[in-house]
Amino acid sequence: MNPINSQRSLVVDVTYKCNASCKYCQWGDHANQTHEHQPPEAVLLSWETLRLMGTERVVVSGGEPLLRQDLEKLVEHYHRLQLKSIVTITNGILFSLRRLKSLVGAGLTGVTFSLDAVDPKVLKESRS
Repeated sequence: MNPINSQRSLVVDVTYKCNASCKYCQWGDHANQTHEHQPPEAVLLSWETLRLMGTERVVVSGGEPLLRQDLEKLVEHYHRLQLKSIVTITNGILFSLRRLKSLVGAGLTGVTFSLDAVDPKVLKESRS
C-alpha cells in the first residue's frame, strides 16, 4: 500500500482567486468579485479539529494558492502541528525555484501540478 494514499487527507481551499482562466474551472472567472483569498481564521484549523477528524495530511488548494503572499505562514502553521504531509496543488504559472525553497523551508512536503494539456493547441483551446 502506498503510504501517501493511506493518509487521511483534508483539502483546505486557501483562496478562490486564480491567475488562469480555464474554460472548465469556476475559479478563473476574473469578473466574479466573490473570488477572494480566504481569511486566515477560515483556513488555519486547530490541532484539536485536525485530531478529531483524523487528519494526517493537508492539501493546500484553491483557486491558485501561490497567489497568496502569506502561503508560507499557512504552511508553517500546519508544519507546527506535525502533520505527516503538507502538499499544495498549483497550476504552476507562478512556480519558481525560489518560491519552492521558501515553501519547503516553511514545511511543505509536496507539490502537485494541475496540467490542462501537454499539447500547446489543446492548452490554448482550454483557456478563454
